[in-house]
Amino acid sequence: MMLLAPAVGALFLLTADVIGRLLSATTEINVGIITALVGAPVLVFLARKTKVAQI
Repeated sequence: MMLLAPAVGALFLLTADVIGRLLSATTEINVGIITALVGAPVLVFLARKTKVAQI
C-alpha cells in the first residue's frame, strides 16, 4: 500500500491539472482548487466513517 500511494497521488494531481486546464478555455484553474473540491468531501466521508476520540 505504501508503494502505491505516491503513484496514485501523482496520477491524481496530473488528472486534476488536466481537468483544470480543460474546464476553462481562457484561463487555468489552479490544481489546489480541484484537489480541494475532491478532497474536502473525501475528508468528511473518512471523518464520519471512523470514530475519532473527542478531546
